[in-house]
Amino acid sequence: MSDRNREQAGVVVVAGIAPGLGAAIARIFSRAGYRVAGVSRSRNPASSLQAELDSRGMTYRHYACDVTL
Repeated sequence: MSDRNREQAGVVVVAGIAPGLGAAIARIFSRAGYRVAGVSRSRNPASSLQAELDSRGMTYRHYACDVTL
């Protein structure tokens, strides 16, 4: 996907990034050209996902925070 199309695709926020479903969702949207922001209570589970997506040229950023109400 070109940089222009990637910018038009927008940003997806995935809460609950961890090995499993959250990471799979992040991969799917990244492959589709979206910029993905992953959120989890700790940074540790997402570091390998960050490295994986960065190595493939996909845009992913992780934010550690608790979104519990």
